[in-house]
Amino acid sequence: EIVGDGPERAKYEELAFDLGISNYVRFLGYVPYNALAQHYSAANAFIHVPRREPWGISVGEAMACGLPVISHRRIGAAADLIVDGVTGFFSKAGDIGSIASCIVRLTTCRKLQEMGAAAREAVINCQDCSVASRELCALIKRIGRSYAGYEQR
Repeated sequence: EIVGDGPERAKYEELAFDLGISNYVRFLGYVPYNALAQHYSAANAFIHVPRREPWGISVGEAMACGLPVISHRRIGAAADLIVDGVTGFFSKAGDIGSIASCIVRLTTCRKLQEMGAAAREAVINCQDCSVASRELCALIKRIGRSYAGYEQR
């Protein structure tokens, strides 16, 4: 399944038809946020290789659902969450051969379930409230010092 929509969707649907794989690929288009978990849970892996995306929240969502991920380091969430060969694989951004190589590695991986479990664990461990709390307190203190310095001017 390919979830999502965009200006190049028709081109990819045509390509799937031309390659003779249109019976094996479903283009679902836009899926409401509250229905995404059912698609994640039906998958074996998640591939997220846009040319550019500053964060890529779907990488974390997929990993939280126990999916290994193929992405690249230009996606903020991927760079922060994926451990190459452990929770997924890094491709080179925009390199079709690299993406294909990662897909082959993933489909021939004998540890797919372990990778999914490691992906879920990576996301859970990333959500450490004590770290976030310390960082928020430090930010508030910096803002307070800056504001105090501004008020004295």
